[in-house]
Amino acid sequence: MHRTLRERNTQGLSECRMQSAECRISERFALIIIEKRTMMIPFVVFVLAVIVFVVKFEIFSNTYIPEYQEEINLIGKNECIVYYTNDGFQDYTDYAIYTFNSPNIENNQNFKMLGEQQGELEEYLDNFENWVKISSEESEIYKNYDFDKTIIDENDYIYISDKSEKESMYSKFDSYNVYIFDSQTKTLYYFHNNI
Repeated sequence: MHRTLRERNTQGLSECRMQSAECRISERFALIIIEKRTMMIPFVVFVLAVIVFVVKFEIFSNTYIPEYQEEINLIGKNECIVYYTNDGFQDYTDYAIYTFNSPNIENNQNFKMLGEQQGELEEYLDNFENWVKISSEESEIYKNYDFDKTIIDENDYIYISDKSEKESMYSKFDSYNVYIFDSQTKTLYYFHNNI
């Protein structure tokens, strides 16, 4: 049962070759896995980008809350929100309708009775409606914009803010928010444009 030195070396060499072959197979398998994982990175990035796009444009469509929500929250709890937008790369146009059961417009000091601001309000609404008219006919704002200027009267409250108040490089129509609170229907209309 004693093996010769030569038999032991031959067997050792065979085992070494087998281990070497197994190592090469393991190395190749590892390289294939690494290569497949590397190829998966662009795919995963693409899938995540699609998910973000769907979330932004589909799920939040008609339920998105504008950036100046605090103005609306000060009025009270709204019962219903209808929201339409027309997004661009950096410019967008938004129109929202909020209805309230028991609003408290006096809680928001930015809102003022219409009074002398009617001329300025009409300028903003005309500008906004021009943007709606040139929007894509497929956009939700083009299809659903239905504001009727004739409902505005002296009992309504408005609040207008624009970027020119804070940053001098903007004109008043570059980026603005217009809020009109219709006292009779307890409805707040929100208009936003950013070009």
